[in-house]
Amino acid sequence: MVKRLSIVVMSCILLSVIVLSAWGQGKPKTANDAEIVFSELRDGNRDIYIINPDGTNERRLTTHDAEDRQPVWSPDRLSILFSSNRPNPNAAADSPGARGDNFGIWVMDADGGNQRPVLADGEYYEFASWSPDGAQIIYATSRHGTLDLYVYNLSTQQAQRLTQDAGDETEPAWSPDGASIAYTWRTDDGSSIALYDTRAGQTRRLYGLPGSEIISPAWSTDSTRLAFVSQLFDEGGFYSEINIFTVAEAGEPDAVTVINGQFANSISWSPDDTSLAYGLFQPRGAVRSIQLVNVDGQNLRQLPTDAGDEPNWSLPQGARVLAVQVGESGGQGAAPTRPATQTVQCPGTQPSRLVVGDTARVTLDGDSNRFRAGPGTNRNQIGTIPRGGVFEVIGGPECANGYAWYQVRYNGRDGWTAEGDSRTYWTERYTGTAQAGGGGSSGGSTGGRLLTGGRGLTNGAALNAGEFQVEYYCNRQGYGISNDNTNWYCTSGSRRVQTLGQADFNRICRETYSNASAYAVRDGNNRVAAYNWRCYG
Repeated sequence: MVKRLSIVVMSCILLSVIVLSAWGQGKPKTANDAEIVFSELRDGNRDIYIINPDGTNERRLTTHDAEDRQPVWSPDRLSILFSSNRPNPNAAADSPGARGDNFGIWVMDADGGNQRPVLADGEYYEFASWSPDGAQIIYATSRHGTLDLYVYNLSTQQAQRLTQDAGDETEPAWSPDGASIAYTWRTDDGSSIALYDTRAGQTRRLYGLPGSEIISPAWSTDSTRLAFVSQLFDEGGFYSEINIFTVAEAGEPDAVTVINGQFANSISWSPDDTSLAYGLFQPRGAVRSIQLVNVDGQNLRQLPTDAGDEPNWSLPQGARVLAVQVGESGGQGAAPTRPATQTVQCPGTQPSRLVVGDTARVTLDGDSNRFRAGPGTNRNQIGTIPRGGVFEVIGGPECANGYAWYQVRYNGRDGWTAEGDSRTYWTERYTGTAQAGGGGSSGGSTGGRLLTGGRGLTNGAALNAGEFQVEYYCNRQGYGISNDNTNWYCTSGSRRVQTLGQADFNRICRETYSNASAYAVRDGNNRVAAYNWRCYG
């Protein structure tokens, strides 16, 4: 049973300070003009609208004949993310994105102007939301069959997978202090709220209730409480409960309100943390509405919208966030180096040890590791990776035919290889010196050669065989560059925000030598190890 909450509603005190945004333009609004953005089913399809919390001044922002939904304010309240299945005018002709085959992620200015795609390539995306500094977004996508969470850096336009657990991970909500990401985690056992620690790179289940569906986690603006909906089913029918969970404390959540025979969703806190907005759907008659309620369960009221849903309350101008981190990535939208959520144990295997971004090598005695076109023993073999062959991990693991399969890049070619069986690992993480060649994956040469004809991407100068310039790689992202005896780093002031690894150097080699099959090898003999990377092909 949940306990009932009884508190005194505080007076509305709104704070106004500056937050960062990668998309917002113009003068930030003040904290006294809070608004609610929402979707509404009208004229046969959903569009995005804005309304004041007192029900006045409703305005329509989108008029496209596609479905526009799931709007969410940027931290500086100058932009709005939303999902839409409208065609992407920037996509290749007759591609899935150009046809609008699936819901993509779009953004617009707060007045509805400048509507443009962020991720609209024909893959399915849902529930996009912002990092508290506005530099990244997090969303769910079914790219790998089930829903997983990805973080996308708006500046570099690079996406990194954050979760790949069994079941679906969706409805991500980034805490305003940047420390945690709450999300809905659905498995065969039901759904629960999970919490991802962005600095430790670890996930824990926060709350679940047998026999109910737990959805729509939403953070209070002080990052101490989560509101969520539990949809409960019993002999008498179904009902929704809106609850608040104090994250730092053990125990049951506090029930705010109970709604019989209707479904609640899309919770959003008021800027002063005294009220909640949520969507309400009544199956009988298919009636949708937006409700507001105080966190003590009092003062229930309905916004005067025809068929409103998915409300998102504009946040106060919160504390300035200078570094939003995900694991050890320093805020660059990358998954942590060794996140706990990445550990998978496929049937008939040992627990996985590799994660996306690793450099690894084959340790199998005797025969080479098979290199296949997809995950599974029934997929075409396109080559082999011999013992000692070094590769980069770019995807996976995926379970198939009793093995854990990783998508890897070996000698410039992408494919899949198995990690091991129930008794032996055939691969391992690798931090030593790679050897050039070993080209079983390409079905050709067994040795690589130093590339020639490269031009420095920093100054255009001709380079000696195999050489390249590192500086541009960090500079184009707006960072400085540094190195120690071992590694190169992208830096912001004195802070290291990214350690360059195998995948980074491979990319630099390919651009330096205009060679899509180029790869980097750490085989030089300079006394400073960071200088020993060279380009082969």
